Amino acid sequence: AIAVMSLTSREVAIAIIPKIIGGLSMTGSGWIAYQVVSDPQKRKKSYHRLVALLSLFDFISSFCYFLSTWPIPPGVNQGWNSPSHYAAAGNVATCSAQGFGIQLGVTTAFLNAMLSLHYLLVIRYNFTEKFIKQKEPYMLSAAILIGLALSVPGLVLQIYNNSNLWCWISPNWNLCETQGLSRDDCVVRTYNYRWGFYYGPLWTCIGLITSAQIFLWWTVRQMEIKASRWRSTDSKAVRMRQSKLVARQATWYVGVFIITWLPYTAIALTGRYFNPHDTGGFIVLLMVVLCQPAQGFLNVFVYHRQPLARATTVITARTATFLKSSIPYNQRRGTTAQTLSEAQETFVNEKITEKTTDPSVGKYSSGSQQESPPTDAVVRPVQVQDDTDQQLSEEVVQGLHNIYD
Repeated sequence: AIAVMSLTSREVAIAIIPKIIGGLSMTGSGWIAYQVVSDPQKRKKSYHRLVALLSLFDFISSFCYFLSTWPIPPGVNQGWNSPSHYAAAGNVATCSAQGFGIQLGVTTAFLNAMLSLHYLLVIRYNFTEKFIKQKEPYMLSAAILIGLALSVPGLVLQIYNNSNLWCWISPNWNLCETQGLSRDDCVVRTYNYRWGFYYGPLWTCIGLITSAQIFLWWTVRQMEIKASRWRSTDSKAVRMRQSKLVARQATWYVGVFIITWLPYTAIALTGRYFNPHDTGGFIVLLMVVLCQPAQGFLNVFVYHRQPLARATTVITARTATFLKSSIPYNQRRGTTAQTLSEAQETFVNEKITEKTTDPSVGKYSSGSQQESPPTDAVVRPVQVQDDTDQQLSEEVVQGLHNIYD
């Protein structure tokens, strides 16, 4: 009797926890989308529209996780040695619908990849909002079509079945028997489907997103290194604090994917079905139901703790303004953030080859007997002190914030 009570309490917990976490994720995703839809200015920006669409797909998958065991047909159990799952009250149709909704959640990975691409295009390569808007339909359509291409075949192949925690890609024993497959072959095929339709594309996107964030950090780091030669009075911690901020934000951004998907992926790597009878199996399943439905909830901390786009925009603008302040005004007009470091290098390399005035003798320090050059030939750092430089600083900051604010 004690063993049965323990098993029942574990199954109840595993069935209820996704409802709580999924509900929180629905709230988080809905709130992020509302922030965009309710703001006319944000609705005009491609970045915010992309975030809103991403949140919409997050909401769909979070709702399916929230349903938990409800859509599972009663009396169907995948090796848990109990007559049915807790609160199972569905049928084949509801199970297939839930499985399709969860599978469609892979679209969020591709939309996040597009979001990382957006960061790079704007911050690293200085593409304008006008250009992004022209390409936006293609970017969004590509992500959605790929998500559908990975989800719709599951309906045709009849692979959305009871997977104990919820309905998703799982063995269809009757179909496998009809096709003459053994149970072991049926399980192997199921895991192949999971890797082909979900885990493979998902971790490919995570790899691309991670690479993009590293490249973004490296870009800001290089700008700081070039700017630091003109800020020798500042400590190293002060000069490099901006790239550290980008690194922290990127860690949050990528960390959400790792937290959400690593437990379920680890199960797939083992090729095993875990049972709540065992304490070890229960702990593994508990980690899955805590993490898998949590992406929408965790996204709130990523996008509203200190949004990566806003943080990197400020960082890029500050560094860009300082770099521009090191270039004479007549050489900076039209200079963009992308070419700041190159323009500064060109200016510095040209000037360091010139002879400077030795104040003690009024001659060139090289010993030349020519008359001293005019004072404007002497190399002096140009500081952001006049109205022109202040206007330039505002232009750089405003140009980037126009895209993300």
